[in-house]
Amino acid sequence: MKTFFTTIMLLFTVSQMYAQRYLEEVFDSAVVVSDVLYSQNITVITDPPSLDSLYADYYMPFGDTETNRPFIIYLHTGSFLPAGPPTFANGQPTGSKSDYAVVESCKRLAKMGYVVAAIEYRQGWNPLASTVEIRRNQLINAAYRSLQDTRAFIRFNWLLWQDGGNPYGISPCKISAFGQGTGGYISFVCATLDSQEEVNIPKFQDPIDGTPYINTAIVGDIYGEMQAAINVPNHVGWPSDIQFAFNAGGALGDSSWIDTNSIPMASAHVVNDPFAPFGIDPNTGLTDCEGLVVVPTNNDPVVDVAGSKCVIERANALGINDIFDDPLIHNDPIDQAVLGQMYAEPNLWAIHRPSPESAPWEFWDAAFWSTIPNLLVDPTGNTSFHDVASLTNPDMSIDKADRYIDTLIALFAPRSYLALDLENIQGFACTPVSVEELIDANSIGLTLAPNPAGQYVNFQAEKEQILDLELYDISGRLMQRIQSINSNNYQLNRNNIPPGIYIAKVRFEEGIIAEKLIFK
Repeated sequence: MKTFFTTIMLLFTVSQMYAQRYLEEVFDSAVVVSDVLYSQNITVITDPPSLDSLYADYYMPFGDTETNRPFIIYLHTGSFLPAGPPTFANGQPTGSKSDYAVVESCKRLAKMGYVVAAIEYRQGWNPLASTVEIRRNQLINAAYRSLQDTRAFIRFNWLLWQDGGNPYGISPCKISAFGQGTGGYISFVCATLDSQEEVNIPKFQDPIDGTPYINTAIVGDIYGEMQAAINVPNHVGWPSDIQFAFNAGGALGDSSWIDTNSIPMASAHVVNDPFAPFGIDPNTGLTDCEGLVVVPTNNDPVVDVAGSKCVIERANALGINDIFDDPLIHNDPIDQAVLGQMYAEPNLWAIHRPSPESAPWEFWDAAFWSTIPNLLVDPTGNTSFHDVASLTNPDMSIDKADRYIDTLIALFAPRSYLALDLENIQGFACTPVSVEELIDANSIGLTLAPNPAGQYVNFQAEKEQILDLELYDISGRLMQRIQSINSNNYQLNRNNIPPGIYIAKVRFEEGIIAEKLIFK
C-alpha cells in the first residue's frame, strides 16, 4: 500500500476517488529510453569553454497504447554543478538525472500515464570565487544557461512531434515542469521569465559600473535562439512553453517576474532550507521576497532570490492559480493536512524539518559515497562525501525518501491534471507549427555592412533576392518590418531605433537567415 509523508508525519492511504489515469498509478511498470541527444551547446565546466552534448532519459508507461500523452520535464538538483569530487563539482552525492529521487519520481509519474523526461542541462560556476560580485555573476549565468537548455528541449520535442514521427507519444502543448532542488529554480523561471528586459534589474548588474551580468552577445537571449559566443541556437522557431510548474525546493531569481502572463505554479519547500530560502523573514515570520542564497560549503553570500512562500503567495493573489480552486484538490485529505501546517498557503507545502535539512526526498548510496573523501571540506581525507551530505539529511533512508516522494507526487498530480486540462485530453490535438527553415548566411552570400552601424546598414545577397526583412530587439519585440523587397540589395534606415543589439531576420525563397546587428 502506498503511503504519503506530510509535515505532521501522518500516513494517508491513496483516495480511491483519484484512482484514474494521470491522478494515480494505473500501470504496473515504466520503460525508459536513456541518453537521447537533444542539444549541443557551449559548456563552461571545461577550460576553455567547449561544445557539450546534452541528453535526456524518457520514461513511459509500459504497455500503454496512447500516443497523445501529457509530458513532464523533470529537472534534477545539484547547485548548478555536477555531483562528486572533480574540480568545480558540488561536493555532494546528488546532482544528476540518475539520482534516486529523479529516477523514482519519473517511474511513478510514468506509471500514472505520463511521459516523463529527466534532462541534463549545462552547469558551471565557481562558488569559491573571491568576491560576492563574481559569485553572483557566475551563478546567474549558470541559471540562465539552464533555462535556455530547458527551452531548447521543449522545442526539440515539438520538432519530434511534428516532423519526427512523435516517437515518445507526447502532446507537446501539454507540458509540466517538475523541478527538484536546483531544478526548482529552473521550473520557476520557465513559468515566469518571458521578456529579455526582465533580466535588466539592478541585482543582475555590476554594482560599480552597472554592466549587466547577462550579456546577450556572450550568452544569447532567454530562449537560447540567438547565436552568441557561448550559445549555439538549437531547434529555433518551435514553441518553448510549459503550462504548469512545480518545484520541490529552489527559488525564483526575482519576484518581479511574476505577472498575469505567468502560468500556474505550486511548490513544496523545507521552511528551514539553508540553501534556497523558503521566503519568510526568520525574525518576523513575515513573507520575504529577498532571501539570501549562500554557498553550501562555507555560507558565503551569493544573491537575493524569491523563495516559494513569496512566489506562491503572489501567484495566488494575481489569480494565476485560480484553476486549482477545484473539488479535486479541496476534497483531498492530503492537501487538507498540508494546508494545516504553519506558513502553508494554497498550493504550497511548507515542510518542517530539523535545521539544516533541505531535501528529505533525497537518497544516495551511503556505502559507496562513504569511500569517497571530500577533500574540499577536509583536506586530510578523513571526511567522506556521505559524512558531509548527512549533515543536511541525517536520517536519510529509502523509506523516508519514498514517503516524501509520494506526497510530492500527490500534490503535483491533481494540479497538473487541472492546469493541463487532462480531463479533456482524449481527442485533443496540438496545433501544428509553421516553422521556416533557417539557412546559413554563407549559402546566400549575405553580408551586413557596416556592423556595428550608424544610421544605415546595407544588406547585400549575392545568390538570391531578399524577399522580406524583420528587425527584432533582444526581447523579441518587432522593431521594423519591410516587405516585398525583391532585390539583392537593401539599405535599412535606422530611424529612431536606440543603440543596442538586434536580430535581423532576412527571408529568402530558400529560407530565413538570422543575423546579429548592432546599432552604435
